[in-house]
Formats: sequence, structure tokens, C-alpha cells
Amino acid sequence: MTLQMKMRSPELPLILVLALLLSGCAARQAAVGGPGAGSGASYAWLRGTQAEYVLTAVQTQKVEIPGGGEQVLSQNSTIDLKVVANGGRDFTVTFTGGTLHDDSAELGAPVPDITKLAGLTTQVRLDERGLIVEATGLEENGFVIESGGVAPFREQQLQSVFLYRPEGRLSAGATWSREYGYPVVQMDGTTLLFNIRDDFTCVEETLLDGVPAWKIALVSSLNVTGSGDIGVPVDLVLSGNGEADILVARDTAMMLVNEWKATFGGNISAQGMDIPVTISQVVNVKKK
Repeated sequence: MTLQMKMRSPELPLILVLALLLSGCAARQAAVGGPGAGSGASYAWLRGTQAEYVLTAVQTQKVEIPGGGEQVLSQNSTIDLKVVANGGRDFTVTFTGGTLHDDSAELGAPVPDITKLAGLTTQVRLDERGLIVEATGLEENGFVIESGGVAPFREQQLQSVFLYRPEGRLSAGATWSREYGYPVVQMDGTTLLFNIRDDFTCVEETLLDGVPAWKIALVSSLNVTGSGDIGVPVDLVLSGNGEADILVARDTAMMLVNEWKATFGGNISAQGMDIPVTISQVVNVKKK
């Protein structure tokens, strides 16, 4: 997620643009392995297993500008990628394309160039619970930098393809949590700090198109603070919650489907004003 702010006129001193470029602000995963792709609690893909995905995100933002009324801005994006298993917990992830429409571009705000993403290939290594411990080449891609930097891209785009798992095997009733954070550096120089908590519950065993699967419920809480100078000093505080329904293949623990929704809000302080903002998101990651 990126925050962009733009000065417009004395009557409308601040335009806030929040651009969600993928999968939301928490771990939203979708992947699938073939039959027998893993066993025990290792949940490994077979070497050579391939899967292609589309990540879609839609966001609507409302800002109440004092003396200027309500401003509504929307953004939608798609990102296409392919994952190939190299054996063990090593993968090659290639981004094959994407689209981005952001209302803020029509107001003259800078928007990341998503065409720079196509062709990016990164070597990803996971730890035993599915967290990314290494992802190569991200700092060399223009879209990665423009959309907030390596840390948010790695979390929002790459980690979204791999499930963070409990210790040991998945089973009905299992619960586990993750707390993490990362900075986002925007194109206008504004810096944001994200702090997130994800709470997972393995609900039950089920079937999806004949494939044995675990149903997992994800509840996330999010806090964002930020500051910058867009001609005047600006401070921001946001908080909110999200929920996702996730299905993962029983034997591989790799995601089959994910549907995420979130709502959050807060205030931007600028020129002695507190400007309310509310945001709604729908994020999905699906295997093609």
C-alpha cells in the first residue's frame, strides 16, 4: 500500500491518495501443488511444479476535506506471476505482467509504472514455516522502488503466494499468529510505518473441486503511522481490520483460494486541520 499526497489549491489544501498495489496489508496467499507434492509437515512442492496466479485488488477511499466536501478516489490493479519449485523450500517467481488504474493520476499525482514489473524474476527461499528469508533482485526493479520499496513489495506481493503455517502439521482447531511491520517510502518522500497482526484458525477439512483442503480463517489488525512534507508538514494515523477465507491443499499446505476484505480509517493532520479518511479494500489471489 502506498500513500500519495498532493497540494491542489487554497480551497482544497490536501489530496490524499492511498494506492493499494496488491494483496492488501496482510498475508493473503494462493498457490497449489500437484498430487503428492508434499508429505509429513514439510509441505514441500515437487521440484519442477509450476503454478500461475493473478493478484487483483480494488480500493475505494473517501476523504472529508474541510470546506471542500467529500472526495472519493478509487484504484484497481492486477498482477500476474508464475511460481516454479526448485526443490526444498526454494522457488523461482516471475512477474509476467499487470495493469493499474488510479484516479489520482488524473489529478496529477505520481503513480508507479506497473509496466516495469513485467519480466522481474526473483529467487525466493522460505523458512520451515513458509516465511520468505531471501528474495533476490527486487532492489533493481523500478516498479518495486516506486511502489514503496523492497520490504512492502516482498511482503505484499511475494509472501502473499506462500502460507505462513503453524508449527507442526495443520489440523482442525489449530491457531497461530504473526506480528510484523515494514516501512513504505513513497514517491513524494512521505514515509509510512505499517504494523500488522495476523491471527489464523484452521477451521475444518473440506473439499474444493474434489481436492482435499483445509479451510483457514484469517483475521488481521493494521496500524499505520506516517509523516512527510508536501509543501506543509503532514502526519497520518490509520487503523483497521480485515478478514480472509482461505483454502489450502491438505497435503501441501499451499493455497487454493483466498478472498480478503478490509475496512479501516483515521485522520491526516495538515495546516492545523484533522482530515478524516476511510478506506475499503477487496483483495484476491487466484490460481489461473
